[in-house]
Amino acid sequence: KINIIPTYIDISSFKPIKTNKEQSRLIVIGRLSKEKNIKSLIKAVKTLDLVVDIYGEGPLKENLSKLAETVGVKINFMKKVSNSKLPTILNHYQYYVICSLAEGTPKTLLEAMACGLVCIGTNVTGINEILSHKKNGFLAKTTSDKDIKAALHEAMSYSDKQAISTQAIR
Repeated sequence: KINIIPTYIDISSFKPIKTNKEQSRLIVIGRLSKEKNIKSLIKAVKTLDLVVDIYGEGPLKENLSKLAETVGVKINFMKKVSNSKLPTILNHYQYYVICSLAEGTPKTLLEAMACGLVCIGTNVTGINEILSHKKNGFLAKTTSDKDIKAALHEAMSYSDKQAISTQAIR
């Protein structure tokens, strides 16, 4: 017997809300574990003037905190929050990053897109099935810090972020 449990986004909650968007902050939502590749993200932003806010918990928090301090990256580890609070939180950011080594169906990516954030992800199965480079988001060529940095730079300097946001919502 097979039960199918659909993944869906409640677009009555996850939608754009007019707020002042953080231009120099990135939001990451997820477990602090190896497969989420946060280490490469930290290395990618070390020469960019960005702050990384991570919502989630996990076994690598202390290691990631030490790495961020060592390379001089400002990182805020936020507690895990309920799904009902995420739309408000997401709408305070312009950029969402998912730099996983692999994904299934990344619900937080879909939620960020529904809120109209400019999403940057790694070109891995699961993410690249949702994000199309320069259409509804940006894809790093690989999971390396160099390629994540290039994708971040490209997304932040892209001239028509509104078109990316509109396509992400669709």
